[in-house]
Amino acid sequence: MSISRRSLLKSAMLTAMTAGVMKGAAAQEFANPQFSEPVPVGNDEWRVGTKLVLFGTQGGPIMNVARMMTSQAIMIDGRMHLVDFGYGALQRMAEMGIPVETIKNMYLTHHHSDHMMDLPAIMNVTWASGVKGPIGVYGPAPIVQSLVAAKQLFAEDYRIRGRGGRFLPIESVFEARTIDMSKQIAQKPVLIHQDDTVKVTAIKVPHSEFELALALRFDTANRSIVVSGDTGFSENLIELAKGADVLLHEVMYWPGIEKMLLARGNGVIPEAQRQYFLSEHTTAEDAGKIAAAAGVKTLVLNHLISGPEPVTDAQWIASAKTHYQGQVIVGRDRMII
Repeated sequence: MSISRRSLLKSAMLTAMTAGVMKGAAAQEFANPQFSEPVPVGNDEWRVGTKLVLFGTQGGPIMNVARMMTSQAIMIDGRMHLVDFGYGALQRMAEMGIPVETIKNMYLTHHHSDHMMDLPAIMNVTWASGVKGPIGVYGPAPIVQSLVAAKQLFAEDYRIRGRGGRFLPIESVFEARTIDMSKQIAQKPVLIHQDDTVKVTAIKVPHSEFELALALRFDTANRSIVVSGDTGFSENLIELAKGADVLLHEVMYWPGIEKMLLARGNGVIPEAQRQYFLSEHTTAEDAGKIAAAAGVKTLVLNHLISGPEPVTDAQWIASAKTHYQGQVIVGRDRMII
């Protein structure tokens, strides 16, 4: 066999393998609504006004080709207030043509990995891009330690690239701003940031064993957007979201979660796991209850946890509309609202 013939054979084999992979991926995408068509890139609506941009809509530290882990931004006349930064946030920003230079502040709702995996990457790329900052990184304790650890991950890179003063010290670009736990924030919304374009308030919501998990509200001259973070049914969230234009709320599909837990436990669900999901996450029906009680105009479902089987957009929406008559949108990565 000649060299050219070997090359042709190798090329044919690779083509066949690629076609098989593409065919399998397409079949999976067709069969599973979780792999629905992505929103087209290149949309620059984020540059004007107050927009909600969804970078990642997957709930939990789960790899998914269509949905990155949780991350979203409130864009105010082209400046970014980034809320959570799970795996894939930086990739989605690049795909959408939203540069790191637009980042004004960052906010972490709680210290679960699927909400903060991209923190070291975002810090490094932003620093290497020459952004001067300071960019405030707001979050519950231990947000200070989180930034220190993120810097340490690339410590040698910062040392080498930063020789000769080529870049500003990373500490001057990102500033940790701890949101303290107190009776005040546990009971009513508390102002955590305000400038000439936005007022940001926060309140405690129930999630896992965190001393403080947050929901956030952004009020601008023309819009109000609330981000639930991860939470169970919360009267605090209703208080925070009153009269908002948009409520971005996490949702789970309990029948699917129940099926997953039964499979893991050989037909038995440990009570601690049952209570975790039922009290510290929210069904779409309960998200609808919260939206209705708060009187919000639009409910956007996010941080989707469906279990092992697909849940259609129609199913999510029907569940949310059990108690809520406003507009319901099932979030998808790269969506601008």
